[in-house]
Amino acid sequence: MASLILVIFLSAFIFERILKPLNALTQTVNKIKQGYLEESVAVPESDDEMREFILIFNGMIDKLNRSRKQLHIASQELIKQYDLMKARTDTQTSKEVFKSDFWGEISEGMRTPLAIVSQAIEDLKMHSLTDGERDKIIDMAMKAMDRLKDIVTIYMDLSSEKKAA
Repeated sequence: MASLILVIFLSAFIFERILKPLNALTQTVNKIKQGYLEESVAVPESDDEMREFILIFNGMIDKLNRSRKQLHIASQELIKQYDLMKARTDTQTSKEVFKSDFWGEISEGMRTPLAIVSQAIEDLKMHSLTDGERDKIIDMAMKAMDRLKDIVTIYMDLSSEKKAA
């Protein structure tokens, strides 16, 4: 009888201290794997290695979540800068814009699309992106590449005109 009580006590102890936190950790890891970085593991009240591990894990997830948000903000800023640049060049013909300050405009005009493509590549490295987020990033990068092609075409046209003159 005493051994049965001891087995029940040990089973309850193992379940509460080890298996329950491990199960919660496994569930949270699976949610994070699906892209839900807002998840965290409930911290056990015990003062042991499992508590310490879960605190470190939650801190790591919090840092990843903040980094993801910063990347999103940076991407939005790049889109905003791209839209401003496009609006500015849409008000004048592209040739007029580049003739006014040829090299400055070319370097400035290329910098934004290149930054957008670079940020898009970094964003695509995140495994937690949904298909919709991934499609938006790819679409943004393609638009930036199209703009870059336009700039190179204008540069080549101007270069050809200069040689012909």
